Amino acid sequence: MPTKLSTHNNVTTLKRAYANSLRRTRHLREMLIRKGVIEFEVKHEPMPEHSLPWMFIIKQADAFFGTGYRTRSRFDHIRIPRQIVFYFLRKYTVISLQEIGETLGYDHTTVISAIRKVDDYIATGDKWAGVIKEFEQVLLTQSANQ
Repeated sequence: MPTKLSTHNNVTTLKRAYANSLRRTRHLREMLIRKGVIEFEVKHEPMPEHSLPWMFIIKQADAFFGTGYRTRSRFDHIRIPRQIVFYFLRKYTVISLQEIGETLGYDHTTVISAIRKVDDYIATGDKWAGVIKEFEQVLLTQSANQ
């Protein structure tokens, strides 16, 4: 008489087998890289079209918005310029989200949220969309003049 296996045992067994296969695959890949059989793939962020130094963007933002955007506040006239700065730091530099956040004392998740917000302002034609385009023009013209 055949024995009945519970579904739970089958699922658990499959999960273990899958996890073990991933471990073996990773181990095999590392071994092949060490032996030079395959190349190690380094995933780089693509270089922005116009790469600008991050400090240049901060200085231009200080001149354009004033330094108020550096304070920790949720008021629109402070928060939105800060979001715009995060957006352009991401667009025109290759520094990580964490490093962008650290420049103004914020977490990388705040930077992600800010970038999405600015994308929304641009997509919806919000009143801030004009300010965003104007600031971008300032960045590009000032960088061309240097």
